[in-house]
Amino acid sequence: MVEAVTELTCARCERPCRRTRSPWPEGVICEACRKQASRRRGTCATCGVERLLPGNDGHRNPICVDCAGIPTSFRCASCGVEDEFWYARTCLRCSLHRRLVELLDDGTGRVAPLLLPLSSALCVADPSRGLSWLRSAPVRDRLRALATGQVAITHAGLDVLGRSSGVEYLRDLLMAQGVLPRRDKHLAQFERWAALRLETVAHAEDRAAITAYVRWHQLRRLRADASTGELGKSKADLARQQTNIAIEFLAWLRRRRLVLAACRQADLDAWLASPVTTRLHTRSFLVWAMDNGRCPRLVLPRHRGGVPRTMSQARRTELVAQLFVDESIELADRVAGCIVLLYAQPIARVAQVKVAHLEERDQEVWLRLAGEAVPLPEPLGSLAIKLKARRPNMATAANPKSPWLFPGRSAGHPLEARQLARRLGRVGVSRLGRLAAFHQLVTAIPAPVLAELLGYNPKVAAERAAELATDWAGYAALKSRDA
Repeated sequence: MVEAVTELTCARCERPCRRTRSPWPEGVICEACRKQASRRRGTCATCGVERLLPGNDGHRNPICVDCAGIPTSFRCASCGVEDEFWYARTCLRCSLHRRLVELLDDGTGRVAPLLLPLSSALCVADPSRGLSWLRSAPVRDRLRALATGQVAITHAGLDVLGRSSGVEYLRDLLMAQGVLPRRDKHLAQFERWAALRLETVAHAEDRAAITAYVRWHQLRRLRADASTGELGKSKADLARQQTNIAIEFLAWLRRRRLVLAACRQADLDAWLASPVTTRLHTRSFLVWAMDNGRCPRLVLPRHRGGVPRTMSQARRTELVAQLFVDESIELADRVAGCIVLLYAQPIARVAQVKVAHLEERDQEVWLRLAGEAVPLPEPLGSLAIKLKARRPNMATAANPKSPWLFPGRSAGHPLEARQLARRLGRVGVSRLGRLAAFHQLVTAIPAPVLAELLGYNPKVAAERAAELATDWAGYAALKSRDA
């Protein structure tokens, strides 16, 4: 006999709900409140036992099932642990394990041996996250295809599944668990893009030149960065832009009935006279071409934009003060924003900061940005240590051992620089603030020292110091005199 559905009011949230289950002692409880109650753990205010606390006493203190007299059992039918139910009166973790066994079955009734590390990692992490991930039909289809051998458990096999964020997330998970060898996704994406882009170059001689440029210049640099973990999306995007400009330059020469080997200074000047500023990226290709004897020696003008516009120092100081105390801002954003505004660090580099870069010395917190560590003022030091213990995105199988201070959602990767930039932009932290910090620092610290300490190019630091009319000419002499 089906119980009649009646519109009632939840005894906890006082919102309308439908009674479809037995009421608790305090009255009818809506599904949202039931779910919230089934996730509450701690020490029972009545009996003092550490367990699930779905009930409330007369003073709204959380109490256990027995003390509250709740007729519903929260014990898992499989493992006996008190927890929220998901499937057939089993807890989240047992439900997730059961679901994975079904999806990763290789036909023998067991999880495919190669996928056992993935299954174990998902079960160890927050099971609610894993169950939510498995709700997606494409995710389930991919896992079944890998388990049954329809798709090889290799990078090439995953490439067959197409390019999507879901496929790349699965690839990152498999790499994090050692199922697949490590492969830098930005490098792989550039390699795929370059292969397709080279096919569009019509003239064979131009295609050969671009192929050599990509192979011996761009790919060699990108692979070197990938081997040290320093290859980010911005570097791959720059390589893509430089390659596109090189292709456009050769096509432009062809329209003038010229080839690269016959390019003259007047031709280059005409190319760069265009108002299209991206043509300045031709420099990378031409330097490579001249070094390899593919074109005559030409004079390449350098782009000088002068001293860039910056945030006022008063506004920068105001922002830092706000980040120090405003708890309504995400902790990670407060720490990242302070690093940008105090140490003039590019957001892409901030995203790459590792937990190991934080050091505690004699009640002080130090952060290694480049060659040496720098002290973090309070309360930034305390905020950084708090973030270390409470990093976001750590409850999934993607990041159980993440080395990053700002871990991303994908396994083995930090937070994307563009995503971090958007988040910081919402609280007012931008490139203008970073440049303001750099200008302040370069007037207080000699350019060579600043460059070594913060990881800046020494030439860039020296040029900026000269543009700001900072007089550190006597620095070396002063050092030798003091010694």
